[in-house]
Amino acid sequence: MTDNNDIKAAVVGGDIRMLFCAGKLAREGVETAVCGFDHGGADCGGAVRCRTVEDAVQGCSVIILPVPFSCDGVRINAPFSGAEIRVDDVLRAVSPTQLILAGVCADSLYEKAGERGLVVIDYMKDEALTVKNAAATAEGAAELAIRELPVTLHGSDVLILGYGRVGRAT
Repeated sequence: MTDNNDIKAAVVGGDIRMLFCAGKLAREGVETAVCGFDHGGADCGGAVRCRTVEDAVQGCSVIILPVPFSCDGVRINAPFSGAEIRVDDVLRAVSPTQLILAGVCADSLYEKAGERGLVVIDYMKDEALTVKNAAATAEGAAELAIRELPVTLHGSDVLILGYGRVGRAT
């Protein structure tokens, strides 16, 4: 069994799911820092809140980026941050001895990381995780439809395009 006291993690950007991730890590004894959660007074669940990416990743063995890691390939997906967190700034702050975990990685992330000798693993390529994530995504789609439509969903005709994991779950 791994001694979690030897593991240090940084969670950089993301939505409420990443705060839950940081809190879970902290409760499991992993020294955890978060960056990009300065809006909304969100509870970090015992993780240390950092102002800069450099402070967050210092001394960490793993850096966890959100899903999707970026919507434009330039900025980290960080809806709770008052300032933008640039992908290049994160990559500059990370050393080759640190592992980067991110969700839905673009080829550009692998290329930029590779130029610096960094290792990136896309956790959304894990089949078990993507199956569980499909259910959450389907629920999110239903919530969005309920919130935005002027009618109830019950009895409505609905067209779902595609029959992948999310389509089946929806």
